[in-house]
Amino acid sequence: MLRRTELWHEQSVNPDPRISADLKSLSERINKLWAESRARRACVRAGSRERILSRVRAEARFEREVKKVQGGVR
Repeated sequence: MLRRTELWHEQSVNPDPRISADLKSLSERINKLWAESRARRACVRAGSRERILSRVRAEARFEREVKKVQGGVR
């Protein structure tokens, strides 16, 4: 983060396309790392993406079956 702060300061004092490119690259890297961190925390909380999707599909099947049974009972 310190490097990016330094670049922002340098860019404000002396605008330069190379500094802008460096800032963009660093920002993209930071965003990527934050996204990876969020995905890992979600995985720890709720399980892997595959497990989550499997549960969602099972719940959807269950809801369809319940509606089917309720529809036949009326």
